Amino acid sequence: RTREGILYAWGWNNSGQLGTEDKLDQVLYDPHIVSWPEDIDPDEKDIDPDAKDIDPHSEDIDYQGVKIIDIACGARHTLALGEDGSVWGCGWNEYGQLGGITGSEEVPKVCTMTRLSIPDEAAVLKLCAGHWNSGLVTD
Repeated sequence: RTREGILYAWGWNNSGQLGTEDKLDQVLYDPHIVSWPEDIDPDEKDIDPDAKDIDPHSEDIDYQGVKIIDIACGARHTLALGEDGSVWGCGWNEYGQLGGITGSEEVPKVCTMTRLSIPDEAAVLKLCAGHWNSGLVTD
């Protein structure tokens, strides 16, 4: 994560944990910008979300007010904490690592960053990701 809230990911993507929007079992050796849902699309910048061979650098991107301030990586899933206390996730959800996913039923793999349901819409202060589990600290 950069100071501007841009999230980069790389490594093994066998469960969609890198947020590449596909279900390919692949290894990405170079950091790429994690793509976001259409309603949090970068502000008309010329960025290829599928780029796999880039040098990490800052871009002035407005994610409609959602600035990423922390990330946590499990064995096959990734979590991101928004400055507003929102939680986003992608990757393997076979054992509920991503919890309830807003607007959808139980899904075993989530291949793009998706806003996760938080009990009582509490503001999340910290997050953690284990091998097959996740945890949150709320206010």
